[in-house]
Order: sequence, then structure tokens, then C-alpha cells
Amino acid sequence: MVTAFCHLSVVPLRAAASHRSEMVSQVLFAEEFEILIEEPDWYYIRLLDTNYEGWIQHGQFVMSTNSTAPVVTDHLSRIVDIGGANALVNGQEIRLVHGTKIPSGLLGDNRH
Repeated sequence: MVTAFCHLSVVPLRAAASHRSEMVSQVLFAEEFEILIEEPDWYYIRLLDTNYEGWIQHGQFVMSTNSTAPVVTDHLSRIVDIGGANALVNGQEIRLVHGTKIPSGLLGDNRH
């Protein structure tokens, strides 16, 4: 199984491999998914939490590796509250929307 995770705050999950296609859901920051089909600029994926399937564009995610994968072994996570939050990813600040799940493995020592 090839897995990846979203490194942007919100990414559209589309019904077909096109920007004009209907958005069937959204992939939120740190959500992990399985890659089912690879095409030149698009990937057909299945979200691991919800089993939603759809197309995501190349460049809107990071492939999981042993050193960077946000693997959740204890199924504990924090969910961003109604006010949202900001995260620092590779030196760039991104906005997290309400409902974003952050796996416990990505949380530092400053958990509140």
C-alpha cells in the first residue's frame, strides 16, 4: 500500500481528474490516504479515516516515508477547534480549518 498525507490546509477531492470536476470532499492538513491510481498529473486516492475516494492533483500532498509519515498507531489525535489554527510546515505558515485532525505523532511536546 502506497500512502501519502496532505501538507496543505485544504485540498479538493474531485470526482474526476480535472479542475472542472465536482468536488466530492476535501482533504485536510495531515490527513493520510492510500494512492490507488497514478496518472501524470492526478492521483486517485482513498482517505484512510473515511474511505472517501476521489482525485487529487500532483503536488498537493507528500508521499509517506519511514521518517515523515504521520502514522497514527494509538488513534489519538487533536482536532482543530472552531477558531481554527496556524501550523508551521517547512518554514511556511498555513491556516488550519475547523475539524482538521492532527495525528498524535505530529504533535510536539507543547500539546495544550
